[in-house]
Amino acid sequence: MLGLDGRADRHEVRQKVALLSHTSFLYEDLTAEQNLRLLGRLIAPDVADSPLSRIPLLLQQVGLAHRSEHPVRQFSAGMRKRLAIARLLLKAPRVALLDEPFGELDPGGVVDMERIIAELKSGGTTIVLATHLVEQGLALCDQRLHLADGRAVAA
Repeated sequence: MLGLDGRADRHEVRQKVALLSHTSFLYEDLTAEQNLRLLGRLIAPDVADSPLSRIPLLLQQVGLAHRSEHPVRQFSAGMRKRLAIARLLLKAPRVALLDEPFGELDPGGVVDMERIIAELKSGGTTIVLATHLVEQGLALCDQRLHLADGRAVAA
């Protein structure tokens, strides 16, 4: 992954790392399916490697199959989070950076997110999870770093 000059191959890193952030970074005027298709074409422009066939399954997995043709601007905050989760899964990352992954989710969405995190972990994905929900975080993590006022207080 490191080139001769010591810098990481940016393209390779971008292919292997995915982020779930507070900001969804979704295209408001596109439908849920169109948002995923766009990412699919960007990460695998070669039809042979295309993840596009997984889109219906991913939308079903995050509970949005019935809203696949609706524009994102009509989605609630929780639905946007679910679509962002589907986008992360479409990428099939080796490293998933999850910033407050339970935020905006209803109780069913929280259960789905816990299941998705467990599936990613069992599939070999490294999860870096930032959360204020300490008990949930501890239940999902193998290692932890607890911060208070920006300083490590427990590891």
